[in-house]
Amino acid sequence: MVTRVASSYPKWKARGADEVRELVSFLFRPPLPLVVLGISDMDMLERHFPEYSFSSGNATRLRAGVPSRLIYTSSQGPVYSRSDHLLLRSSRFMPYRYIKPYLDTTIFRSRVMFLTEAEGTVIAEAIESEELARKMTGVFERLWVQAGITT
Repeated sequence: MVTRVASSYPKWKARGADEVRELVSFLFRPPLPLVVLGISDMDMLERHFPEYSFSSGNATRLRAGVPSRLIYTSSQGPVYSRSDHLLLRSSRFMPYRYIKPYLDTTIFRSRVMFLTEAEGTVIAEAIESEELARKMTGVFERLWVQAGITT
């Protein structure tokens, strides 16, 4: 079960793949984001979420009709761009030698979710904060430019 955490701003935690899926669905509640931004280690994501394969994308995002921009690493190289046009996605690959994201970051309008591996499972924390989302969007945009240069 996704847990709401007491804090000065809305915050939720999830442990395990099923709870994280539930949290992602919860984060897609209205108002929907105009675009989802992500920085991901696809090898880690696919270990826990095989449905996020290179050809299928995030079903919750696709059902909502929300496009995404993705910066990703993968041991398989730059394979996502082949299916971008089918999955409402623009992606840029960054090799592990340039970036090793130990924390998967997804920005949903004013909500930011961080996901990582710990003790053989995935854990996630989502925070609703306009300021955090704005700052993380700035980080994303700088990496997006860098990813366009390095690939």
